[in-house]
Amino acid sequence: MGSTSAYGTNCRLVTEQTPLNHHLPRVQGEEYLRTRMGAVIIRLAGLYGPGRHVLDWIRKGKIRHNPKWVNLLHVEDAAGICLRALERAQDGATYLASDGKPRTWGEICLTAESKWNITHLSPTSTHETGKQVSIHKLLTDLNYILRFPDLYQALAQIEENSSSSFGLSSHRSAPIEKTPQGNPPPSRY
Repeated sequence: MGSTSAYGTNCRLVTEQTPLNHHLPRVQGEEYLRTRMGAVIIRLAGLYGPGRHVLDWIRKGKIRHNPKWVNLLHVEDAAGICLRALERAQDGATYLASDGKPRTWGEICLTAESKWNITHLSPTSTHETGKQVSIHKLLTDLNYILRFPDLYQALAQIEENSSSSFGLSSHRSAPIEKTPQGNPPPSRY
């Protein structure tokens, strides 16, 4: 697993053919493994989910209301994509992974305010434009169907689970379901 940061911060539309930033040691290592050993590289967008909650980032002031593009991916989809790649990917392939819907931090902050009444910091400017990641290859080559294609629905579910009768705070993940034998349920991927 790699990161979409391998493509820099001001790339606009990013596909698997977008030039990489080969100055990054991590990218050099990934490309060595991919080209010499046949490793499959999945470059993940920003991960969120239980324990990595976008709305908490806004509440804590870690996210700025600005026009920078951001790509996000639920952790369960990241896991599902990895499993699907193990089953179907060609040796040496590269895939970009996100929910396929780039947004700006400003849009996310405004939605958080209107849907969940979360006050955000005043708008700021930035020199970084961010990037918009295309997941066309992931969807076509691996035939992966996102479990969490809608960021705001997923955030609503995380918010609901974090304030449910389980008494969980928003920084803890939900308990793992168990079968009657005490084992985790089989994978859905």
